[in-house]
Amino acid sequence: MTPDARTTPEPLVPPPPPDPAIDFWTGERVRLRAVEPEDWPHFMRYGQHSAHVRFGDRLEVPRPAERYRTWLKEKTAKEAEDDTFHLVVEDRATGAWAGTVSTHHVELGQGNFAYGIEIDPRFQGRGFAREAVTLVLRFMFEERRYHKAVAEAWAHNTASVALQRRLGFVEEARLREHDYTEGAYRDVLLFGLLKDEFRSMDAGNKD
Repeated sequence: MTPDARTTPEPLVPPPPPDPAIDFWTGERVRLRAVEPEDWPHFMRYGQHSAHVRFGDRLEVPRPAERYRTWLKEKTAKEAEDDTFHLVVEDRATGAWAGTVSTHHVELGQGNFAYGIEIDPRFQGRGFAREAVTLVLRFMFEERRYHKAVAEAWAHNTASVALQRRLGFVEEARLREHDYTEGAYRDVLLFGLLKDEFRSMDAGNKD
């Protein structure tokens, strides 16, 4: 019996690979996508890397897998508010999870926002952080019309400090012995980047 062409479903066609020419959230090295509930094992693995956690947050006791599952399920069910979002950074070449990038402390009335970036140690040193943050900055400045981005870094976190400077951020203040981590009080550096400064940096990168 010949199947009816009108009722035979068409075969599923896989989506095309991410292309910077058509996808705003794709760069040369990375692609940014939404966080999914199934991503919880990556967050759990990050939480188990003590040295990496210390550079982004305080060290905590181990958490059960179910807590990560529940937390991420609830987080992804909520709508983003006031341009506050959390995205996955993927290796564009392989689709592998490489980290996350986010915005926070968004002040729409003042035109300011802060960002955070976490790159898996296996993908560090490959320009993923700079490209992921640049995509977020471009979105917030050019699409959402914000005026200034701010960031914090511990003074002893040389990789984070170097990243801010490569992105064009200007060191605006030093909070002496402000945070406690790894058995000592640490200085916190405050950085700022204006929209026009970003545009100059971004245009130079495209030349």
